[in-house]
Amino acid sequence: REKALGPDHPDVAASLSTLALLLSNQGQHAEALKYSKRAVGIFETRLGPKDPKTMTASRAYHDVDMNCMESLRESHLPP
Repeated sequence: REKALGPDHPDVAASLSTLALLLSNQGQHAEALKYSKRAVGIFETRLGPKDPKTMTASRAYHDVDMNCMESLRESHLPP
C-alpha cells in the first residue's frame, strides 16, 4: 500500500495504526509503538491535529503505550 500511495498517505497511516494494534495484542509492544507513532505523525501532518482520524490514532497510540508499560511492569514482578 505504501508503494502505491506514498509514505505519507492517510490510508497508509490507517494501515500502520491497525498493524500497531495487532502487534500490541501479540505482545510486540516496541514494534507496535513504532508503527503507531508513525501513523499519528502522518495523520497530524496530512489531516491536522484535530481531525477525527488523528485523534483516533492518538488514542490508539496511547493504548499501545499503556500496554507496553503494563507489560514492562509485569515482567519486573517477582515470580
